[in-house]
Order: sequence, then structure tokens, then C-alpha cells
Amino acid sequence: MTWTNRITLAATLIAGAIALVTYAQALSLPAHFA
Repeated sequence: MTWTNRITLAATLIAGAIALVTYAQALSLPAHFA
């Protein structure tokens, strides 16, 4: 595995984690304001 592949994989995992956290927060917001 090359460095480029490792960096791409790491970036994808980080982006995916951020997206999941953001999505979870977006889902929980209406519950707080309700």
C-alpha cells in the first residue's frame, strides 16, 4: 500500500466520521428544540 492510498483512506475515514457526527447532531437538534 502506497502513501497516497493510506492518506486517501485516512481522509475518507475521517470525512465519514465527521459526516456521521454531523448527521447525528442534525437529527438530535429537533428533539432539543421541541
